[in-house]
Amino acid sequence: MNKVGIRTWTPQYDLDVNGNIRAIGSVYYGGTTTTTGTAYNKPDYVFGEEYNLLKTEDVEIFLKEKSHLPWVKSVEQEKQENGGATDMTRMAFETLESVENLQLQIIRQQNLIIEQKTKIEALELRLLKLESSVKLQRNK
Repeated sequence: MNKVGIRTWTPQYDLDVNGNIRAIGSVYYGGTTTTTGTAYNKPDYVFGEEYNLLKTEDVEIFLKEKSHLPWVKSVEQEKQENGGATDMTRMAFETLESVENLQLQIIRQQNLIIEQKTKIEALELRLLKLESSVKLQRNK
């Protein structure tokens, strides 16, 4: 199969465009010649029980050590695999996985906030009762 280049004399891919691209309608990627869709799995697996959801502090440690999110390929990995090109499909799925991870972490934190609020309210009530008891004993 010949490679086709637009504004380039040396196309590196089946279709190589040097310039801006606009598509009107749907754009499909991945799959095979007999199917449409994508070769990537959408990251709904993040919501499965077997998924290892990292704690916020683990993500922080990873970020400090590696300077990128754990579920996103680093610039170095991208260069090794694709040269100067960025796999936009993979990046879209990694971005979605990141959003899903963040949402799960937000839910975890919200549940913790609710739990802490309940404990604080119980402790405040207990403190008020203790303070009232102390005042009564002083007044005797």
